[in-house]
Amino acid sequence: MLHHKSILRLFYFHVLILGIYIIGVKSLNPAGRLAHSSVLVGSKLYIFGGYAIFFTSDEALYIDLTEPFDATAPPWGVSSPIPVRNSWTTTTLANDSIYLFGGIMRDVEDSEITLSSFTYRFNTNSEQWDVPVIKGIEPAKRRNMKAVVDDTGKIYLFGGFTDQLTGSDTARILYDLITFNTNELTFESVKAPIRRDHYTATILPDGKIVFIGGREKNAEGILEADINRIILYDTKEATWSAMHAKSTDRIDSRYLHSAVFVQTLDASILTLFFIITSGIIVAAFVGSRLSKKESKIKEQ
Repeated sequence: MLHHKSILRLFYFHVLILGIYIIGVKSLNPAGRLAHSSVLVGSKLYIFGGYAIFFTSDEALYIDLTEPFDATAPPWGVSSPIPVRNSWTTTTLANDSIYLFGGIMRDVEDSEITLSSFTYRFNTNSEQWDVPVIKGIEPAKRRNMKAVVDDTGKIYLFGGFTDQLTGSDTARILYDLITFNTNELTFESVKAPIRRDHYTATILPDGKIVFIGGREKNAEGILEADINRIILYDTKEATWSAMHAKSTDRIDSRYLHSAVFVQTLDASILTLFFIITSGIIVAAFVGSRLSKKESKIKEQ
């Protein structure tokens, strides 16, 4: 009899634990946020950090895209937390590692601003974080930039914004192009002809990086950059140029938008999906055909 009761207790215990586990998985509902970053690794879409109403996140969330799901209740998974709370950062995938650069970083315990490192690395196999040992000097800490990677494992970061939240006494838009060699773990920096932040960066199959929109600094101050003037950087030739986007519709300048390259027969269509900074979602895709004529960029 006692043995029978023990088995029943053990059964109920396992049912309870299983129920808690299932409820926990189904009820995972991350707080809404902005200023997070994302990377697609195979069929996993990772979401890192972000700024919510009352906190800056250190979460590393993901969604497995192999199966259809209800968009109103995504099947979120949780990976190892980021060593720092972060927002307005940028991430990109190189080989089996996701690199996270810059942004506003806060201590996990007290949420105070921390300037301990510019670079963090996430191993997609072990799903663990570390701080890579950089050879040489890291660049000035910054936020509001985008990272892209070429076929050699070199990561490119253009411009960005620095202020007290990134350890600078002055608020300014930067005008340099940073490259990070993921094989050697070294940074290099060269002067860029313009200042820019909150832009989109998309690398094309021919190695050219397309920068669209954002904010720029000129003699008049900080303004929205002309979204129809496309800035190009050729990673093969290390040269800058500009193109003009042709469209039948009026496209207003903006920042905090996003861009995706869609391969076509002539590889000259860049498709944009954007969100206006006021929070109004523009529910449309805008196809912009780039003119073949390039022009040099005058330094600002």
